[in-house]
Amino acid sequence: MKLALSGGKIITPFEIIQEGVILIEKSIIKSVGRLDEISIPKDFEIIDVKSKIVCPGFIDIHCHGGNGVSFNKDLPEKFLNYSQWVTSTGVTSFLITIVPTIFEETIKKLKNIIKIFEFSNYIAEPLGIHLEGPFLNPKKHGAIDSEWIRNPDLNEMSSYISASNNKIKMVTMASELEGSKEIVNLLKQNDIIISLGHTDATYKQTVKAFKNGYNHVNHCFNAMRGFDHNESGVVGAIFQSKGIYTEIICDGIHVCPSRIKMLIDNIGVENVVLITDANKAAGLGDGKYNFLNKEILVENRKATLKDGTIAGSVINMNEAFKNMVKMVGTSIQDAIKMATINPAKSIKFDKILGSLEEGKKADIVVMDEDLNLLFTIKNGKTIKHE
Repeated sequence: MKLALSGGKIITPFEIIQEGVILIEKSIIKSVGRLDEISIPKDFEIIDVKSKIVCPGFIDIHCHGGNGVSFNKDLPEKFLNYSQWVTSTGVTSFLITIVPTIFEETIKKLKNIIKIFEFSNYIAEPLGIHLEGPFLNPKKHGAIDSEWIRNPDLNEMSSYISASNNKIKMVTMASELEGSKEIVNLLKQNDIIISLGHTDATYKQTVKAFKNGYNHVNHCFNAMRGFDHNESGVVGAIFQSKGIYTEIICDGIHVCPSRIKMLIDNIGVENVVLITDANKAAGLGDGKYNFLNKEILVENRKATLKDGTIAGSVINMNEAFKNMVKMVGTSIQDAIKMATINPAKSIKFDKILGSLEEGKKADIVVMDEDLNLLFTIKNGKTIKHE
């Protein structure tokens, strides 16, 4: 495939190129620049994207499924259904996030999931596995069944890494739990990202965690000790952190826009990672669904358990991206950073993904001026969206 995207507003996202051109050959970006500086070879198919916004494909590193597919239950059988659907939301790659249940069941689940990485006909690409648990604080379990939560166990984590064939790229864990230090050392040895989440850590404990290897935060403000007049908690430590990638769910439900703006102002846009934390009901309408072995009710785009606890989200990445611009007030360029290069950097895939640069994968989203998706390019395929 030889393809040229011609005349669009290219947001790389490091720079904005007006009336730009991207040359793509064999699914790799050959060159990016101004239309008046790059000549398009005669054997390239030209797609006119004048008056359109062109940016990298979105990367969702924290999602549990969507369009009726639950990663905890429906993989690998329904993976292709998900992979095809999620490109319609602008996502070209993602981490498969699962919540570990009982040990034996989780081992079996991991062995099934890694079969996905042998597939060749997916659209959106799985980059690895994100384990959200099981070493979490029961005080902050959120929608996760407290029966699945336990204290850190070195042998258990070693077994998960082995069963996943080293496809685990991130683990979310509470830092204050006894035995967590040994797990941190194991994860560092295996080059696995350590994410702080579902935690009741104090300010001091959080600062210590950041010094000892935690370099990521799971859905900031949600399922963690907040900011109090006598105890700054996890949130206070995040606000004073440097270089800690911090996830945010921008659906207008999990976190109010003013707090998201406060987060960005304190830690810098380069450290904020836009996620969906989407459950299987994302892409579907209101109704009752089963998620993580519990019934959830989706009403007015809010997913809750029977007791009112928020149970993930039903937002997609394009909607979250739009909300960043229209609700929080960030620039389009900054919102694109949060959905592309920041997540790529946070999981160490930025050498091949996350920006429109020569030599990187041609994972591309094309939008109109109202930020509506028009089409996505992935693996040499152009996927049009209605």
